[in-house]
Amino acid sequence: MRRLLLSALALTGCPTVPVTKGPEPVVTAAPDPPKDHGAPLDFALDPVDKEIDHTPESTQLLGKKAIVLVLQSYDGASLAALRTLEPLLADLPKETACLLVALQPLTDRAFIGIFFDAIKSQCRRAIGDAKRGRLGDLAKLNVVPAVIVLRKDGTLVGGFTGGFDEGQVRGLLAKAD
Repeated sequence: MRRLLLSALALTGCPTVPVTKGPEPVVTAAPDPPKDHGAPLDFALDPVDKEIDHTPESTQLLGKKAIVLVLQSYDGASLAALRTLEPLLADLPKETACLLVALQPLTDRAFIGIFFDAIKSQCRRAIGDAKRGRLGDLAKLNVVPAVIVLRKDGTLVGGFTGGFDEGQVRGLLAKAD
């Protein structure tokens, strides 16, 4: 097309004007649309350390990747899971929260506190009493111990029930990004 214009100008006797090229257009890739991971998990639990109602634990975890370890203080496998994850829970990766949940009646509060004190951790501690009717999505768990990993938006990355190790949980945390 440029040749046609230049040849037309030459035929008419018009002086030719040098054509300068402008800057190359910058092509940028459109950002990937956000992935829909479903609805955030929802559960309201009671704190171990005090007898008050407060903001649901699921809301407390938003904004950080989270590990939720669901146990029972009188279960040997739960104690083994707590000990297995102790190194991870004691030194959590940056921007990671954790929550220890005892699926037991509120009347077991004293035993649960002692059970959770068996390890060093920065985790929040809560009781999930089924009679209170506030377990929400955690009511779907029918095997303890269980560990679930949540994304920053509260959606489920994955989880394990029964036996699991620290490496498996770290693998789920890596997928939470």
